[in-house]
Amino acid sequence: MYKIAYMNCVVTFCVSILLILGIFWLGTSLPVWAQEYIIGADDVLNVTFWQQPDLNSTVKVGQDGKIELPVIGSIQAAGLTPSQLSRRIAERISLFNTKITQASVVVVQYGSKKIYVTGHVLNPGKYTFESIPNLWELILEAGGPAETAILSNIKIIRGGAEGKKSIVVDLTKFLEKGNISELPKLYPGDTVYIPGVTGAVAGAAGGSPLAPRNVVYIFG
Repeated sequence: MYKIAYMNCVVTFCVSILLILGIFWLGTSLPVWAQEYIIGADDVLNVTFWQQPDLNSTVKVGQDGKIELPVIGSIQAAGLTPSQLSRRIAERISLFNTKITQASVVVVQYGSKKIYVTGHVLNPGKYTFESIPNLWELILEAGGPAETAILSNIKIIRGGAEGKKSIVVDLTKFLEKGNISELPKLYPGDTVYIPGVTGAVAGAAGGSPLAPRNVVYIFG
């Protein structure tokens, strides 16, 4: 009998420790992939009110970080998560209409996290993301390197808070060593330029060893 009671105490103690550790873990910051998106300027949002659908709106976040909605007018959106903004909108609109107690905000276009890709890729242009990729993922998003691309001298031009400074990256070294996770981070507003060879020089050089015809991409 005493043995059973002792075992029960041990089990109870272990469960308590696990609960404490679980609470501590939940209290720590979540990894980036688990964090909710932060709204920014140029994002496009769907704002819906299931209790009064005629007020539903699709709005673009202005450069001042605000959106304009029926009834409540201007409200700050940038810097908030969709769930935070939903609660703020619901609180504001309930002051005008007590029957509306809920709002929903969904990001339908990610305009705030944009990066420009120029140079020798198959599809240069502006790309927007929910989560900023690494340099190699960005190049693949732009169709992959052209046959003429020189991946050993890629230039990243900072366009955000860091100003217009630039850094040069030898992507081939990172790919050869398999340490892509150590690539310099990209930030919203950056411009990535992939240089290349042209004309007869390109033919003689044979182009990039990582061009689409020379490499198989494995995803997942």
